Amino acid sequence: MKTILITFMCLLFLCTPVYGDTTVDLKMASFHFQERGVKEGNKFVFGAGANVTGSKDNLYWSVMPEVWKLGEAVDEDGEYPTTGLGLQTLFGYRVVKTKDMEIIPVMGVYLSHWERHANDKYSSSWTYTDDLMGVAGVHMKYKMFYGKFDVLFPLDSYTDGNPTFSRTMRVTENLEVGIEYKNFTAGVFRKVLPLETVDSKIYLTGGQVGWRF
Repeated sequence: MKTILITFMCLLFLCTPVYGDTTVDLKMASFHFQERGVKEGNKFVFGAGANVTGSKDNLYWSVMPEVWKLGEAVDEDGEYPTTGLGLQTLFGYRVVKTKDMEIIPVMGVYLSHWERHANDKYSSSWTYTDDLMGVAGVHMKYKMFYGKFDVLFPLDSYTDGNPTFSRTMRVTENLEVGIEYKNFTAGVFRKVLPLETVDSKIYLTGGQVGWRF
């Protein structure tokens, strides 16, 4: 199932520039990791990504690949994820479209892959986790300002560890606000990723700058 989704999202990524544009972003964020309800402190990560958008009439779609890398050394427990990959695809419909304003309800999926070093701190350790999440929200734009207000919820999850942790339903947020001035973009964001099988969450809070091509 995930292979089919990734193939479809990559094909959409290749076709989208015909109908839209591409924004390349550089990101830096505060990084909190929570496992089994225990927060493991605060570090920072660097990120890079692209947001490839397209539209036809009132239909809207986007593909957003991103990569994250921990900017600090981990301690001997090695519980912190050090590298992350994400791939998000959204579809929406413009319910409001004027000269100054756009409002677009969106739905889609987000694929997440995070890795960490071996860890003996917990009995059911893991070195990587793959998670498929659903996305639903509203994207808005008013003149040079924009806002993205999404929720994430688990759909499927897999880890190389022993998935004995509680798999409880959880809904988290993915928020972003910023400005677009000509081809330049800047914003702040908060993204909380629910890693369901390993009963963990990743909190990313930071800023980004980008350039639209």
